[in-house]
Amino acid sequence: MPFDWRDFVELAEQLRTGKWQENLKEAVFRSAVSRAYYGAFGIARKHAERYLGFVKSCSSQDHKVLREFFKKRPETAPLSTELDRLRQWRNQCDYDSEVAELEVLVQNAIASAKHIISQVS
Repeated sequence: MPFDWRDFVELAEQLRTGKWQENLKEAVFRSAVSRAYYGAFGIARKHAERYLGFVKSCSSQDHKVLREFFKKRPETAPLSTELDRLRQWRNQCDYDSEVAELEVLVQNAIASAKHIISQVS
């Protein structure tokens, strides 16, 4: 059975609202942003493959290539912008030592992921 990428977004929501040790709060929120991105990316890529003719390379380049693919089509150009913003937030959480307003960022990331999924579902 194929993986349901929506599960990453649900996990992100549970990470944001769940119970964990307070000293792990930042790690949990950073992880939630990352999972929200990957959930939205997975669903968007699957949609593009199934309905729009996108061919994945199974490499890290798929992230950039998918956004470029969406950007070239007027009907999916807004998805490119939103997916790029979500990816930037994910990169910030995965690579930067400090992330300003992390609680707001995680809420925005989850909302953005859900919006992307609603647009391709």
